[in-house]
Amino acid sequence: MDSVLKYSTACVNKPAEAYGFLNRHLNFISHDDDVPGLSSSGEGLLVSNKFGNNYLLSPAAGMPENLNEAIIINTDDCQRDFHQLKTAGIQIGKTPKYTANGLEAAFADNYGNKYVLVEKRDYSD
Repeated sequence: MDSVLKYSTACVNKPAEAYGFLNRHLNFISHDDDVPGLSSSGEGLLVSNKFGNNYLLSPAAGMPENLNEAIIINTDDCQRDFHQLKTAGIQIGKTPKYTANGLEAAFADNYGNKYVLVEKRDYSD
């Protein structure tokens, strides 16, 4: 049986630098060695976080900057990650806020890539 790796594609300005940022600040790991030829083909970098969410960081060449959508990153503690990023000097727009999805904090890296941390919450009784 063939196993299929599920991932979300995230268009970023510089995939290698975006991965470096995600690895340093949010402990993402790369799966380039698991997918032969992926990075050398220019398709992008396959990365994941500790929740098993996989992202293909794909070059955003030719994409208008205002269409570069935010990369949604799940977390188990939005406040902790927010504080960690802020302490590291990352520019974060506002403090985490409650939304219908849970607690969220938006920020960007030095390469123009946008991110949203989401700590999912179930508000039902």
